[in-house]
Amino acid sequence: MYELWVPQKLARLVPALLLFICSAHVSAQNANADPWPIIYSTNNSIGPDGPWWFLSQATDFPDQILSVYPSLSQSSMIISKNTCTSQTADCPLPVQSGWTPSGAYANVNNGSLTQSPPLSPSEWNSNTATLLGQDGYAFYTQQRFTIHRNGDPNSPAFLDNLAILVSTNVTVGFPGGAKYTSDVGLFSLSGSTAKVSWANENKTTSTANQPLAVAYNDDHIPSRSFGLHIGSVEPQVEGSLVLGGYDSSRCITEPISTDGDAFSLVDISLNVSSGASAFLNSKTTEITGLFKVDGQPASPQGMLPDPGLPYLYLPKDTCDAIAAHLPVTYSSDFNLYLWDTKSVAYEQIVSSPHSLVFSFTGSDGAKGTINVPFALLNLTLTQPLASSPTAYFPCSPHEASQDVPYYLGRAFLQAAFVSYNYNTDKYFLAQAPGPDGLPKNIKRISSTDSTLASAVNPPTWDSTWASALKALESGTATGGSSPSNGTTVEAPADKGLSTGGIVGIVITVVAAAVAAVVFFVRRRKIQHKNRQNQSPPWGAPAWEQKPPPSNNLEMPTPATVQQPYDPNHAKGYYGYGQNGQQQPQHQTHFTEMPATQPVSELESDSRSRAVELGTER
Repeated sequence: MYELWVPQKLARLVPALLLFICSAHVSAQNANADPWPIIYSTNNSIGPDGPWWFLSQATDFPDQILSVYPSLSQSSMIISKNTCTSQTADCPLPVQSGWTPSGAYANVNNGSLTQSPPLSPSEWNSNTATLLGQDGYAFYTQQRFTIHRNGDPNSPAFLDNLAILVSTNVTVGFPGGAKYTSDVGLFSLSGSTAKVSWANENKTTSTANQPLAVAYNDDHIPSRSFGLHIGSVEPQVEGSLVLGGYDSSRCITEPISTDGDAFSLVDISLNVSSGASAFLNSKTTEITGLFKVDGQPASPQGMLPDPGLPYLYLPKDTCDAIAAHLPVTYSSDFNLYLWDTKSVAYEQIVSSPHSLVFSFTGSDGAKGTINVPFALLNLTLTQPLASSPTAYFPCSPHEASQDVPYYLGRAFLQAAFVSYNYNTDKYFLAQAPGPDGLPKNIKRISSTDSTLASAVNPPTWDSTWASALKALESGTATGGSSPSNGTTVEAPADKGLSTGGIVGIVITVVAAAVAAVVFFVRRRKIQHKNRQNQSPPWGAPAWEQKPPPSNNLEMPTPATVQQPYDPNHAKGYYGYGQNGQQQPQHQTHFTEMPATQPVSELESDSRSRAVELGTER
């Protein structure tokens, strides 16, 4: 009947009109939603190869506060409580809090029937499994994350039915046999897909959400986007993570952009922005052409920044070319470079404006550089990886493949700002400041933005480090020569020593040991404090925190879950809102949600382009 009176051309337009209407509803979401700043924990730092800042993430119901790193992995991860209680565990100290299944969890997951069987790391992320030498197992399940705007416990958003991996014994291993048990989870910032599916124990398929997609679909944020600068522990620069926006004070150069997730690396160089140079085997303050493969200058290569990985995963020839100008020794046991902390050049390089410079091009041909001060590349291996604190340079030689390309992890992102707008498929990269940065300035990223504005009248990168890095005076630097080639050092043959020589060596060694102890005590004083019962960074929660059951991972069944749940704004359980009613599955929105709390100095980036209908992923 329809085609009897509708003109043929109009009939052909009907599907397009329907697509337009649906797309308009889907893409609009709540365009007026405010960005959602997530607070980094700065009271403590963690990591046996850090130190690193982390997020204190409220998980499950009642809330269990767990430590996580931001990551671009497809799925988030949490660590089960019994992970570090196992006799075979090698968890870093202090041991982080772990997750215990709750009654709410059992209710949502039908006991454990909707979780996946145990999966090896290569089955859920082959890239990180390869780069981190991961072993062990984790399983998929559905879980809740609760995020709090600016750390305010009275401003929660429930991200329900998330695809979460639960690790019970995943380890990170090194070539020489050292390893540690993962005790820090991951907060996925991936937004390339909205859903994750897996085959479950019930012989059916389970499908769950990703955090950004839920926050966007539930109108908590204006776009599937984020802005991130992880900051640094020493010198102290607080981390910054904003969902649906970014802090423009962390973006002090014009961002370069790419259509996808990889930036084209053109070159790597060494630079001294002011003062004399302490680089070895060179008398200049700038050394270029260090990006090499097979002994030759490398052609531009795609590089993926990922805060879920720790190191600079670069070609071996590149790492060696950089190391030739540093007082470091390659360790095949760790596939990393160990600093010679007794070298005068070491102290000079990490305390003055010496930097490792990465030169990139965006997809539009725009060029940009990221300066990473060596003060940030002076990291420490601790127990269980090393019996005593061991300073290392985080270049980890890696032979890229189509499946596992080059990555730039947390070591790089201490000095770089990254942002991704998944609605427009734009990835942004810019220089981040040091400890003398600008005041916070939160901006919205709309679902149509294809550019980001940098800070207004931004400082130079080195001026933001003026309080922490002091230029070397001419004549005091040790640059220009080196007792080693920067890669390996062989001990000289023993020809015997006089008694006086032995005494002199003993005195020197004792003095060096005392100096090293003082150095590492000072360096680590703000790090590991016992967080076994740590509250979130905003203080004790305003809502009741019930102690977890003592049965570890013994799964409660739905029949044992006490009903009803308290549905007030600080409680409730997965799939239930603040009024106690079951939440609808937010596929398409037809009403505007109430306005969220305003964010100071909020402004929308006006430089944007329209997105063709139907292109949002």
